[in-house]
Amino acid sequence: MVPRTNTPIHEVRAGMTVNDDVFDRSGRLLISSGTCLTAKHLRILKMWGVLEIPLCHTPQSQEPPVEHAPHIDEIEQQLTAAFRNTDLSQPFMHELFRLCVERHQSKGVS
Repeated sequence: MVPRTNTPIHEVRAGMTVNDDVFDRSGRLLISSGTCLTAKHLRILKMWGVLEIPLCHTPQSQEPPVEHAPHIDEIEQQLTAAFRNTDLSQPFMHELFRLCVERHQSKGVS
Protein backbone atom coordinates (compact mmCIF):
# COMPACT_ATOMS: atom_id res chain seq x y z
CA MET A 1 0.00 0.00 0.00
CA VAL A 2 1.22 3.51 -0.86
CA PRO A 3 1.58 5.84 2.15
CA ARG A 4 -0.85 8.78 2.33
CA THR A 5 0.08 12.28 3.33
CA ASN A 6 -1.45 15.70 2.86
CA THR A 7 0.82 17.87 0.75
CA PRO A 8 0.69 21.69 0.76
CA ILE A 9 -0.67 22.91 -2.57
CA HIS A 10 2.47 24.96 -3.33
CA GLU A 11 4.48 21.70 -3.38
CA VAL A 12 2.06 19.88 -5.71
CA ARG A 13 3.12 19.48 -9.35
CA ALA A 14 1.39 18.28 -12.51
CA GLY A 15 1.84 14.54 -12.92
CA MET A 16 1.35 13.72 -9.23
CA THR A 17 -1.55 11.40 -8.32
CA VAL A 18 -4.37 12.22 -5.90
CA ASN A 19 -4.73 9.51 -3.24
CA ASP A 20 -8.22 10.45 -2.00
CA ASP A 21 -11.16 12.55 -3.18
CA VAL A 22 -10.59 16.32 -2.85
CA PHE A 23 -13.53 18.49 -1.81
CA ASP A 24 -13.98 22.24 -1.46
CA ARG A 25 -15.03 23.74 1.88
CA SER A 26 -18.73 23.21 1.15
CA GLY A 27 -18.25 19.52 0.33
CA ARG A 28 -18.30 19.77 -3.48
CA LEU A 29 -16.10 17.15 -5.15
CA LEU A 30 -13.28 18.89 -7.03
CA ILE A 31 -11.00 15.98 -7.97
CA SER A 32 -11.55 12.23 -7.66
CA SER A 33 -9.15 9.79 -6.06
CA GLY A 34 -6.61 8.35 -8.50
CA THR A 35 -6.55 11.41 -10.76
CA CYS A 36 -3.19 12.29 -12.29
CA LEU A 37 -2.99 16.06 -11.83
CA THR A 38 -2.64 18.51 -14.70
CA ALA A 39 -1.94 22.25 -14.70
CA LYS A 40 -5.71 22.81 -15.03
CA HIS A 41 -6.35 20.78 -11.85
CA LEU A 42 -3.78 22.88 -9.98
CA ARG A 43 -5.52 26.11 -11.08
CA ILE A 44 -8.88 24.71 -9.92
CA LEU A 45 -7.48 23.75 -6.51
CA LYS A 46 -6.00 27.21 -6.01
CA MET A 47 -9.20 28.96 -7.19
CA TRP A 48 -11.27 27.02 -4.63
CA GLY A 49 -8.84 27.79 -1.81
CA VAL A 50 -7.62 24.22 -1.26
CA LEU A 51 -4.46 24.47 0.87
CA GLU A 52 -3.38 20.82 0.86
CA ILE A 53 -4.34 17.53 -0.79
CA PRO A 54 -3.68 13.82 -0.21
CA LEU A 55 -1.15 12.48 -2.71
CA CYS A 56 0.30 9.08 -3.51
CA HIS A 57 3.98 9.50 -2.79
CA THR A 58 6.23 7.33 -4.86
CA PRO A 59 9.95 7.75 -5.43
CA GLN A 60 9.23 9.18 -8.91
CA SER A 61 7.03 12.01 -7.60
CA GLN A 62 9.35 13.23 -4.88
CA GLU A 63 11.54 16.14 -5.83
CA PRO A 64 14.54 17.56 -4.03
CA PRO A 65 13.89 20.71 -2.00
CA VAL A 66 14.12 23.96 -3.92
CA GLU A 67 17.19 26.05 -3.18
CA HIS A 68 16.40 29.68 -2.38
CA ALA A 69 18.27 32.59 -3.88
CA PRO A 70 20.70 34.28 -1.51
CA HIS A 71 18.60 37.46 -1.35
CA ILE A 72 15.48 35.66 -0.07
CA ASP A 73 16.13 36.94 3.47
CA GLU A 74 16.08 40.53 2.24
CA ILE A 75 12.82 39.97 0.35
CA GLU A 76 11.20 38.33 3.39
CA GLN A 77 12.35 41.20 5.60
CA GLN A 78 10.81 43.80 3.27
CA LEU A 79 7.56 41.89 2.95
CA THR A 80 7.36 41.27 6.69
CA ALA A 81 7.23 45.04 7.08
CA ALA A 82 4.42 45.20 4.50
CA PHE A 83 2.53 42.42 6.31
CA ARG A 84 3.16 43.80 9.81
CA ASN A 85 -0.55 44.27 10.57
CA THR A 86 -1.54 40.72 9.58
CA ASP A 87 -1.54 37.41 11.40
CA LEU A 88 0.86 35.23 9.41
CA SER A 89 -0.10 32.20 11.51
CA GLN A 90 -3.42 32.17 9.62
CA PRO A 91 -3.19 29.74 6.65
CA PHE A 92 -4.51 32.23 4.11
CA MET A 93 -2.17 35.04 5.15
CA HIS A 94 0.77 32.66 5.38
CA GLU A 95 0.10 31.42 1.81
CA LEU A 96 -0.33 34.99 0.53
CA PHE A 97 2.97 35.98 2.13
CA ARG A 98 4.71 32.93 0.60
CA LEU A 99 3.29 33.77 -2.85
CA CYS A 100 4.48 37.38 -2.56
CA VAL A 101 7.98 36.24 -1.63
CA GLU A 102 7.96 33.79 -4.55
CA ARG A 103 6.79 36.48 -7.00
CA HIS A 104 9.37 39.00 -5.82
CA GLN A 105 12.07 36.36 -6.10
CA SER A 106 11.04 35.31 -9.62
CA LYS A 107 10.98 38.93 -10.81
CA GLY A 108 14.31 39.70 -9.22
CA VAL A 109 12.76 42.37 -6.99
CA SER A 110 14.62 43.08 -3.78
